Amino acid sequence: MNWMIDFKKRENYIKISCEGIFVFEDLSGQCDQLFSHRSWKQDIGLLFDFSNFDFGTIDLNVSRMVVTRYQEISELLGSGKVVLLMNSALGFGLGRQFQILSEDTGHRKIEVFNDEAKALTWLLTKTEIH
Repeated sequence: MNWMIDFKKRENYIKISCEGIFVFEDLSGQCDQLFSHRSWKQDIGLLFDFSNFDFGTIDLNVSRMVVTRYQEISELLGSGKVVLLMNSALGFGLGRQFQILSEDTGHRKIEVFNDEAKALTWLLTKTEIH
């Protein structure tokens, strides 16, 4: 599982392009890479682009493990918005599953999209996050 982190300075968000096959054990290292990136700051908008990603054999148990990891890093993330950009029905369903399981976790609003233009419109629209 590889991540490419791209800080979109003009729009003030970070795009994380994810490629390869999902491996849960890689997730901690990827999070560390994000938090140590020179452009990282709490509360910045995040767009995770999973359009070139293979979710492999993710099931509900793995989804719960990912939510637990999200809970562990939620204070580092701060508030703001997270977009999960998917290109398949499976990816969209897994993204919605994560969104539902993590609803009461952290301070970020998470939305799942299959259209990048719509995703960016939502991400870059200033709204109060609760």
